[in-house]
Amino acid sequence: MKSKALISPTVLSSPSRKVKMKAKNRRPSRRSTRIAQVPAPYRYEPLPTSSSFRILELLPGREGDLVQFNYILADWNSPPEYEAISYAWGAPDDKATILHEGKDLSVP
Repeated sequence: MKSKALISPTVLSSPSRKVKMKAKNRRPSRRSTRIAQVPAPYRYEPLPTSSSFRILELLPGREGDLVQFNYILADWNSPPEYEAISYAWGAPDDKATILHEGKDLSVP
């Protein structure tokens, strides 16, 4: 069975010239059918109770990598052990993008 052309013959024109293009009769390569995955922006979810808080679990990486982390939901009535590495991330005007569960999050 003969395959059909992926793109039909097309004529592109401009005031000065015409260009005729025709696709070969072949299937696209596996690489050309992949779509780049762009992270979705982070969406804030309110804490479930007034005694709830979040712990940021910093994920391992290398110098130059995008910072990645997960949130751990905790409760002040029975808080887990954790180590605080920072309570402030610099000047409020300085923003950086980090990755939270695969989603972009802009932080000061």
